[in-house]
Amino acid sequence: MQRKIVPDIVQPTDVASVTAEDTVLAAATIMRDRKIAALVVVNSAGKLSGIITERDVVFQGTAGGLDPKTTKVAEIMTPNPDTLAPGDSASDALELMQTRNYRHLPVVVDGICIAVVSVRDLFKSVKESTMHSKKAFAKPKLSSLVTVTAHSWQSKIAGTGAFHLSEKSRNSL
Repeated sequence: MQRKIVPDIVQPTDVASVTAEDTVLAAATIMRDRKIAALVVVNSAGKLSGIITERDVVFQGTAGGLDPKTTKVAEIMTPNPDTLAPGDSASDALELMQTRNYRHLPVVVDGICIAVVSVRDLFKSVKESTMHSKKAFAKPKLSSLVTVTAHSWQSKIAGTGAFHLSEKSRNSL
């Protein structure tokens, strides 16, 4: 089953945002205070117009020689970013992140950002899914092995099967 971005990976939330006219220092302060690595940039109508990440602040802002107190978010943000819809799959998000080298993607409905999904969110989801799969395919019960063994021998006797029960499986009976 394909996991959907909303509700399987992230939930709709009050997304932290700035405007293009805010300073880089203001954006960095919000990121620090909220312990997040990306902010959406919204226009006066509250619709998504860009995204600014901690990497933008460091690489284009500070290390780029810009003064965070006077530099506007518009100067270093990514305008019109790629987005996801709530119904997109986790694999779609991972593919987009991998091919475009993103770490964060806004989840948008009618131009309004309802969540931001990170590569960390997706990793956590994949890890949980893997753990669930491992439990589903855990060591079979003795009764299951006996059934498989019986079916195997019936098939061999009938001449219709080439099923081979490994030495390890025979020893576990």
